[in-house]
Amino acid sequence: MLNNFRFLSYQLNSVLIAIVLALLLTPTAAAKEGFAFTATISSGKQSLRQFELPYEVLEGLQRQDYGDMRIFNSQNQSVPFTVKVIRPQTEQHHSEHKLDFFTLPRNPHRHSRLKIEIDKYNSRFSYSTTATTNSHQRSFIIIKNPYIDKGLHKLKLQWTAPNQAFSLRLKLEQSDDLERWQTLKNNSTLYDLKHGYTVLIKDTIFLPRQSKAKYLRLSFKNRNYFLHSVTAINGFYRHQSQPEPENWKTLTLEQGEMQREWLFNTGSVAPIAKIGFEIPQTGLFYQGTVFSKNTPLPPINRHITNKHQLKKEVKKILHPPRKQHKFWRYWQRFTQYRLITESGEINSEPFSLTGIKDSQWRIMLKQPLTLLPEQVPKINIAWYPVMVTFLAQGDEPYRLLFGDAKIKPLYANLPQTLEDNLPEMVKVSVVSVVEKTESETIPAETLTNWFKEMNWKKGLLWLLLCSGVLLMGTMAYKLYLGMNK
Repeated sequence: MLNNFRFLSYQLNSVLIAIVLALLLTPTAAAKEGFAFTATISSGKQSLRQFELPYEVLEGLQRQDYGDMRIFNSQNQSVPFTVKVIRPQTEQHHSEHKLDFFTLPRNPHRHSRLKIEIDKYNSRFSYSTTATTNSHQRSFIIIKNPYIDKGLHKLKLQWTAPNQAFSLRLKLEQSDDLERWQTLKNNSTLYDLKHGYTVLIKDTIFLPRQSKAKYLRLSFKNRNYFLHSVTAINGFYRHQSQPEPENWKTLTLEQGEMQREWLFNTGSVAPIAKIGFEIPQTGLFYQGTVFSKNTPLPPINRHITNKHQLKKEVKKILHPPRKQHKFWRYWQRFTQYRLITESGEINSEPFSLTGIKDSQWRIMLKQPLTLLPEQVPKINIAWYPVMVTFLAQGDEPYRLLFGDAKIKPLYANLPQTLEDNLPEMVKVSVVSVVEKTESETIPAETLTNWFKEMNWKKGLLWLLLCSGVLLMGTMAYKLYLGMNK
């Protein structure tokens, strides 16, 4: 009987140890069957391949770090990959243009001033004198700046060789209407000095900041001989440009709980780069603020009768504490319009964002407060491309599985150094995105990832339980031996 008891205890211990090992080595259910969608990746020849995630995939993904997706080959083996949001690089542009200018000598009449007139097409200058009590003791050079879309940061003057050396202090100003002038630089020096065979020339004026004004003015005292010796003025421009996003999608606005509140949902984790209004008719002007979140909005307590308390509730939602990240987050103010002017119809440009991946968006209008149904605009969103680079291990076809917020991201992805050292990547595409049916089984991760997928909490719980059972069995066995003696 003692041998039978020992045999049964050994059998029980073996079964319990086997159960613990099975629980530890088995991946979680989310890793096996949690994916909601599957897609086929087109074929290629190179080992390193790259494709852009289409919007259908971004709608199916649940995690903002894109960790809920895997790539499998035909042998149901997971292949390494990396995900990267491609933000366009800002390009610096430099240009030089010859500028038209008009010289105004010092007025010989002490009590008079100059009146400047420009024709309708800004093609010529003219001036006349009118009586005034102000004295005019300075000479002027009026410079026309037609490239207001760029930033002027430097002026270079050319003049004929003067009969004598000179050093000149100038004042540089800017204006858009030739009436109100703003000082850019108070003391700028130009000189042309000679000593023997040595010539020292300074013919460049650096602006303290970029100017986009229509006109510039150089003024200095007396020195009419220098005024007539100026032959050319060149302007140096510097501006930045960024490629426009290629991916755009149109969404509809829905009325929120408040009168000036409007909501739209992207339904994806796409990194939003720009938002623009598609305004239905001319003569409309919108001003407001933009918010976003990725969790449901807490309801407002409508039973509050005190206006002061209700104001606090609304302020708590519009400007929540940093810890309450589930509420709306403020991003920026915006202005959108579609107007008619003398030169034709003008439309506002979409405003830029920093690649926000939230799916729920809120617009609080400041102007106008109410909108008629025919005045409600549509929303155009643009997003940065999300590129996936993977190593083609095993046989084709390769499948992309995605759509599970509970799955853990793979941290042993394709190293960035490998991607940088192998620029010969073939561009492939994602085709046939379908929803996974309940009967379809998704292959588990390879055994190389079992360490990351094991359920440590459940395994530790079962290990403690089995240890307790073994301890109780050992104590019972010792008591049994004592009773026999």
